[in-house]
Amino acid sequence: MIVTTNLPFESWTEVLGSERLTGATLDRLTHRCHIIETRGESYRLHDAKTRTRRPKSDDGLSARSPARAASSKPVDEGKTNR
Repeated sequence: MIVTTNLPFESWTEVLGSERLTGATLDRLTHRCHIIETRGESYRLHDAKTRTRRPKSDDGLSARSPARAASSKPVDEGKTNR
């Protein structure tokens, strides 16, 4: 089993709500395990920052926005939507 978190063990009580539950959980998770600590910026955070920096077009929508793609379709006024 692999468990990942950005919180140190000391902060798990805030999430789980009970010191007793946190202690029992950590005891079972850390018994005969390997703990690997990584450093550096999160890949998800890096990706989110990259997505928010995309250039905007004249209408304020991102060039790759699904709303932009939908609005660029021709409208057939003879059809009715049901």
